[in-house]
Amino acid sequence: GDITYYIPDGGKGACGWNIQNSDMQVALASGMMGEQSNGNPWCNKRIKILHDGIIHSTIIGDKCMGCEGESIDLTPALWAVVAPDVDGRAHNVEWWV
Repeated sequence: GDITYYIPDGGKGACGWNIQNSDMQVALASGMMGEQSNGNPWCNKRIKILHDGIIHSTIIGDKCMGCEGESIDLTPALWAVVAPDVDGRAHNVEWWV
C-alpha cells in the first residue's frame, strides 16, 4: 500500500489516547480497523514497515478515515524516519503486524 502522513496535533486518536506529532505511530485504514474505536483490537499492535530496504517497527494508535486498502498514515515524526526524502506519499510500501 501507500504511506502518507497526518498531523494529529495532540488530538485523541481512535484508540483513545492523545497523539502528538512527535509520537512514532501509524493510523490504520478505517476499512481494516472497522467501526470500533476505543478498545479496538488493532490498537497498540506492533507493526513493521518496509520502505527502501529498511524495516521500521512502531505501533497502531489511530484510524485513517481517508486511507484505502492497505494504505496507512504515519505521524510526522515517524514519516521523518521512514520516508524523509519523499514528498507526501510513498507507493508500494510493505507492512505487516
